[in-house]
Amino acid sequence: MVENQSYLFSIDFDKTIANTFETSPNGIGVLKAYDMSILNIFGSEGYDIYQNKLNGLQNRAPSELVDLLVSFGDEKKLLKQAGDFFNDNAVRLLSLLPEEDKKNNGFNWDKKSEKLVDLLTWMLAAEKCSFLSDEIGKKLVDGQTWPKPCNGFIDFYESINEINKRGGIKIDTAIISSGHTKFIEKTFETFGLDLPNYVITDDELRRVRNIPINRKTKPGAYPFAVIHRSWLRDNYPNYLTENEYHKDKIIYFGDDQNKDGSMAKNCRVTFGWFNEGSVDPFSRIDNGFSFNDWRVVGDIVNSQIETLVRGGSMSQVFLENE
Repeated sequence: MVENQSYLFSIDFDKTIANTFETSPNGIGVLKAYDMSILNIFGSEGYDIYQNKLNGLQNRAPSELVDLLVSFGDEKKLLKQAGDFFNDNAVRLLSLLPEEDKKNNGFNWDKKSEKLVDLLTWMLAAEKCSFLSDEIGKKLVDGQTWPKPCNGFIDFYESINEINKRGGIKIDTAIISSGHTKFIEKTFETFGLDLPNYVITDDELRRVRNIPINRKTKPGAYPFAVIHRSWLRDNYPNYLTENEYHKDKIIYFGDDQNKDGSMAKNCRVTFGWFNEGSVDPFSRIDNGFSFNDWRVVGDIVNSQIETLVRGGSMSQVFLENE
């Protein structure tokens, strides 16, 4: 039996922790990086499909975009363009990939291969990161560094660390993101914060075989299930025999009420919608609540320490004590 009551705060990254959609001093953000990467890899036809048939990024993971681009366009023409790009850039792209990708993939172009979608996804991820990674930490005109933390996040994160030091409860943190692990690590370093306890991104998910794309990407439940299982093993080692999954002690935060909110609903956990543009600091929504400043969440958690020590649920903490 664990000494402390254990909880898990799982969080999206882009536009929830870091404002990566705001452009860097060189005019590059997530949207611009995708624009340039898709144009480079798939040419003007692929870019036209991306903008006009897929309506841009729409919070999709790289694997989703590649799958849709190939299915919507002239596959032969798109693969010819992508193959030429690969032949001209293979060495550079390979240097940008995580070590695990280099081990698990031959990184050879074969348009007949069953792994071609995987290779195209790796190419898109690497090209996107080539535009974004060097921007991390560059000074903006207001003196802050890119990317900026979302409103109040650093204060919130530090308050959770302080709560953990007191004992009685243990709040683990996790990131579930369609972004990239190295980018997240480097961003947390510029924030002066330790990385969360658990991180799963597109980098890890695209290595998983025999799981359909729609399950590996939000609102599919697979990314959450991976984090949930790791957290249970670390905090409730007898959960399999007890048949208790402790989802009442888990919350998921994200900026997309559709994808993030639907994933939380599919996983049967409370949802915290980071809605930075809202004029209302806190309000109830269908399967959780919305907030516009992370300090609001930190204040609520601090006000409900006794509830947490007693093993209260996320619903009790956030929705029953307004």
